[in-house]
Amino acid sequence: MEADRDLFEWLLIVANVRQINLKEVLSYKLSPVPVALAHPDGSLRKTNKSVLSAVIEKGISVLRRLPQPPTETTSVHILDGMALVQMAKSDGVKTFGEMAAKYFPIITDPLRQSNCNRVDIVCDQYWKVSIKAEERLRQGSPNFLEIKINGATTSVPKKWVKYMANPQYKVNLCLSLTESFRNLGQEKLSLNKKLVIGGGLREGKEELSIEKGHWETVPSLKSDHKEADTRLLLHAKNAVQDGVRIIIQSPDTDVLVLCTSLFQEIGCEELWFRTGVKDKLRYIPVHDVSRALGSKLCKALPALEKKKAWDALSRSQVHQECLSLLGEWSDLAQDVTTRCTACIYSLYPLLKKKHQ
Repeated sequence: MEADRDLFEWLLIVANVRQINLKEVLSYKLSPVPVALAHPDGSLRKTNKSVLSAVIEKGISVLRRLPQPPTETTSVHILDGMALVQMAKSDGVKTFGEMAAKYFPIITDPLRQSNCNRVDIVCDQYWKVSIKAEERLRQGSPNFLEIKINGATTSVPKKWVKYMANPQYKVNLCLSLTESFRNLGQEKLSLNKKLVIGGGLREGKEELSIEKGHWETVPSLKSDHKEADTRLLLHAKNAVQDGVRIIIQSPDTDVLVLCTSLFQEIGCEELWFRTGVKDKLRYIPVHDVSRALGSKLCKALPALEKKKAWDALSRSQVHQECLSLLGEWSDLAQDVTTRCTACIYSLYPLLKKKHQ
């Protein structure tokens, strides 16, 4: 923000020297991009999204352990695959087949519970043309070598995690683990237990359902979602047929926001969000969050990333109504950009009142 302050001070000097009305000066754009959203060079400003997570959790009973469900309650666990791979330790493995064998009992651990009959693993997609691809390019990730995995016997390189910065290596790793899990699942899963894998195959659209002795694709889950963030919710919607309690595990605040926003559409009785590790591990009851915030505010959440905007939005039913419709306008002939901009700008007076 220092560059923006320098620009504003420079404008004040110009206005005083030329005796120009400052209001007239500020009626013109200061930069080709909105300074609240991007830096003068066009790169996006980043926010601390975890602040929004703290706001969502406020006043809700967040638990260190998942409460024991009634005997008749069935559960489904849905995991962010790449997040789990990077967090779980794989010390001592020499081949990618050994890596998969070490991860398999970790991801299927919930199936040991009598009330859990299904676990889903969801992977990201790594497209060459995407916002994240540009971010990886900016960070210089293509400089990392691609590790080609020709089969379960391919050796795992030392410090293999550093190569995860290369998106093509992630594609290769997802495919290798998916193929190994498919074989391990048919051999080791108990009867009436199911492992579903999304986004792990080469083209990323097919979904696998693996049970003891056989596997099949799941046409109802076939999708072209690039992000595991949104694909996790697609799996949650599908998992309602197998369980009334759904637990989504992810380290990303975006997933918590999406869970809260889409809880009613998912249609389960209980939706828990598991996040954090070790002493920071916690379970957030999204069903309680949804009831506490109300449907309009929940649906407006994806439009927010800053706490000040949350404070203003929580006091305005009009803005909750407007932003809850984000993504639901089907008539692209309408000037959606103008409507969204008008709604966001109208939040400013509410922010100003709070600080007066």
